Amino acid sequence: PGVGGSTLKALAANASYFPGTIGPVLEARRGEVYAAAYRGGSLEAVLEDQAIPKEKLESWIEMLPGPRLGLGLLGSGPLSIPRASSVGMR
Repeated sequence: PGVGGSTLKALAANASYFPGTIGPVLEARRGEVYAAAYRGGSLEAVLEDQAIPKEKLESWIEMLPGPRLGLGLLGSGPLSIPRASSVGMR
């Protein structure tokens, strides 16, 4: 049996010690990202999991209560990590 849960919350749990707002972000394709915001320590949801357009990500991050810690994986840009399929893994 498996247990369901939010991938974004699991990502935020890696930084749960942070004393502010944790904003995990994952590539969603079609020009969007999955994002959420959690309070450090308790991992209480500040903003629920949602898909947002990449071009609105910066303004979305700026509206989070500070201090803020962003973390995640994006498929393009300076923080890009190649997809497994692009390096021969299937």
